Amino acid sequence: MAEREQGVFQAALSAGVSTGAVGAGRFELHAAAAACNFGRIADLLAQGADINEYNGQGETPLICAVQRGGRRCHEVVRYLIRHRADENLPLLQQGAGAPSRDRGARASPGRRALDRGVAEGPTPLHLAAARGHTSCARDLLSATSHKGVLAPWPRAELGQAAMSPGDCVTCLHVAAAAGHTELARWLCTAHAGLARQPSLGGWFPLHMVRPADTR
Repeated sequence: MAEREQGVFQAALSAGVSTGAVGAGRFELHAAAAACNFGRIADLLAQGADINEYNGQGETPLICAVQRGGRRCHEVVRYLIRHRADENLPLLQQGAGAPSRDRGARASPGRRALDRGVAEGPTPLHLAAARGHTSCARDLLSATSHKGVLAPWPRAELGQAAMSPGDCVTCLHVAAAAGHTELARWLCTAHAGLARQPSLGGWFPLHMVRPADTR
């Protein structure tokens, strides 16, 4: 492992990406994904690591790559998807409306929520949209059949005080609200149906656009 990769990997471990009540080491795949460490990811998968396991923060390795990964995160996302990471598993969040469960287990209730069109938390696609990761979004959209899936997103980050706290949005709502113009334009071009899909509360992606982003 390169010295820089080792440092990032250890930092991820220290931050709790790979720790939990069941003992250290169980979630090393999550740390490796966050560090974009392909060698370690390959080794762990060869050893039988569960590519869809949730860690103590309610993240899958794919979510760790999207949320914490650096410039090469899209390569890790593509690699994990190719090795059958489930791109539809959402971030699990504790709080109102979120059922309590063992975070170390694959959460089939979360998958059932997705099948109803509403995830328990943001999907990897929503998280990629929030960071403006166009390459990640392309790979995730190519892999998923839930292109217009609605998921909860913090109302404050969407900039619409009138929205219901329980409202759910698409990845295009998130990209538009975050000001990621390039990604939003690509989503509208490649998946025109997203622009016409409202949130559960009736807000369209255009409502999320900041005035400075309309030019």
